[in-house]
Amino acid sequence: MKNLLFILLISITGNLSAQEIIEYEWLTMGEKTGSQLVKYEKNSLLIDFEFSDRGLGPKLQDKILLSNDGFIINELVTGETYMGAPVNETFTLFDQTARWKNTLENETKVLPDNSAFYIAANGTPQSLELLINAIKKSKSQSVNLLPSGVATTEKLKTITVTNKDISKDITLYAVFGLGFLPEYAWLDNNNRLFALAYGSMGMVLKGWAQKMDEIQRIQEEINTNFFANKSLALTKELHNITVINNVNIFNSIDLYLHKSKQVIIRDGQISEINSMMKILPNAQVIDGTNKTLMAGLWDMHTHTTLEDGMVNIASGVTNIRDVGNVHDDLMSIKNSFDTHSVVGPNIYPVGLIDKKEDSSAPTGRLAGSLAEALKHIDWYADKGYQQIKLYSSISPEWIKPITEYAHKKSMKVSGHIPALTSAEYAVNNGFDEIHHMNMIFRNFIVDDNEDYRDKKFTLVGDRGGELDLNSDEVKNFISLLKAKQIIVDPTLTIFQSLYLNKAGEIDPSYQDIAAHLPASVVRNNLLTGMLDINSKNEKAYAKTANAFLTFTKMMYDAGVDIVAGTDSMAGFTLHRELELLAKAGIPNAEVLKIATIKAANLNGQDKIGSVKVGNHADLILIDGDPLENISDIRKISLVIKNTKSYIPSELFKAVGIKPFIH
Repeated sequence: MKNLLFILLISITGNLSAQEIIEYEWLTMGEKTGSQLVKYEKNSLLIDFEFSDRGLGPKLQDKILLSNDGFIINELVTGETYMGAPVNETFTLFDQTARWKNTLENETKVLPDNSAFYIAANGTPQSLELLINAIKKSKSQSVNLLPSGVATTEKLKTITVTNKDISKDITLYAVFGLGFLPEYAWLDNNNRLFALAYGSMGMVLKGWAQKMDEIQRIQEEINTNFFANKSLALTKELHNITVINNVNIFNSIDLYLHKSKQVIIRDGQISEINSMMKILPNAQVIDGTNKTLMAGLWDMHTHTTLEDGMVNIASGVTNIRDVGNVHDDLMSIKNSFDTHSVVGPNIYPVGLIDKKEDSSAPTGRLAGSLAEALKHIDWYADKGYQQIKLYSSISPEWIKPITEYAHKKSMKVSGHIPALTSAEYAVNNGFDEIHHMNMIFRNFIVDDNEDYRDKKFTLVGDRGGELDLNSDEVKNFISLLKAKQIIVDPTLTIFQSLYLNKAGEIDPSYQDIAAHLPASVVRNNLLTGMLDINSKNEKAYAKTANAFLTFTKMMYDAGVDIVAGTDSMAGFTLHRELELLAKAGIPNAEVLKIATIKAANLNGQDKIGSVKVGNHADLILIDGDPLENISDIRKISLVIKNTKSYIPSELFKAVGIKPFIH
């Protein structure tokens, strides 16, 4: 096996006088932050890919040998992942046998016809070009995938782009079978990759960066139409009068489960809650026996995409707070959700501001000076934003003038704790809210003058578990949070995943849902550890993950306001966040209150967040009792959003997810 691999790799790398060399630029908010260099020689490719994102980012070399049919028969990927974990991945297809080994898998599979396309666990963007071309060569216009699945492609639109005196025809393809939803890629007439567009990020042929806005706009229009067509079939009009009988109501105001009630909804508003069942002619009647009706859930930390909408609604998440996005993109998504042309939650936007540096945020608005940062606050205020989020590169001396200026405009200020300062400093200088538990732990384990940004997760992971949570320093800081009425958005799930998920093992945060997800999603999202967890650090990381839960409960006991946010996979991560809040020791009823009426109140909404006469019908119906078992929050049978209703099992099936109830 090793000799064969060596021979095949020599065939790839032995002649680097490549017939064709193509260079690409990786762009973040229009600025070059990375590159890809591809060298073609007959059926072989040598790919070097990297980009930088706030001090993180992958750095990969990908060596590939193709068959005449376009299938990968040998691949070697080396380098490091986005978070810096080592990559050493091999694949061979020889004598009808496929063998591959990476941090996730060490597998062998017999392929009688040698016809399956390998998707590397840590591959480069170039794989989309190769996959599309393999599908186009296939008689069935589809290919089996390794480790599993089937991929197809659809040609969507061809446009002509011009750069000075050079014109190119490029075509947008959708690739189905790699995840919940299609992947998109732009190829030129030679079937070479031209561009990949991912919102605020993307990759394009070198010298053509000025065309990315046009490419992104066209792709977004097509993507929106794709979801609009799906949404049309999956959205049901609620009858003018809808009655839910014999239902148990969780009232997030008094935290009580009211048994066997009748709820009457008229024109999208709760008009009656009765103990005796009325019979209303021509009403739509829903049987709520042994079910729990409660307000729709809130996810208070998202960076939403159009694709997230359907999974959020299927998961009962009817409201989200977006804490950093490209304004025009977000407003387009919000309009699609608000008009019900695409299934999705209500969006409450937060405007992100960072200082313009190499480590700046990949979205939002960047400021070269304090004066420019204040102008950005004016800009967000004019657009109707009610909150500002500060990011990690903000100069500490900017915090006080920014928060004072925002408060004068009745805007709250939240954020990461900027580098070279502490959470205590940020709180004392005007912060209203802190995002992420690691930002709080930095207050105790990182010196103010220690620039942590290139090790912001490993540093806390190494040291966090050793923090004395009974120390006066910790207790005094929690008292400060309470006295200043600071809100904390701990995003516990992402840190449980970060510090406990070993590569090749199912992420413990998602063990209960893994069997419901497509195999490709499990592999790409749940088996790929973000950090290099090994015998040297695993105990320290586990202690830190546990300390985050303990600290959260200490804040709750002290009366500090906690919110439930995710910063990760739509829908499912919020369910896990609620489970972790309960695991930390917060009573289930209080956890549900955090995810409903408390979130609504913090966003200035008094007509949603509870099941009350006069409120909007922003509701979920659960097959179970989440007050008894918080995990029942996954068993949602119906979602009502004003005058529309959705059946989660249908939404899940539409994106390849096995429903949690039938």
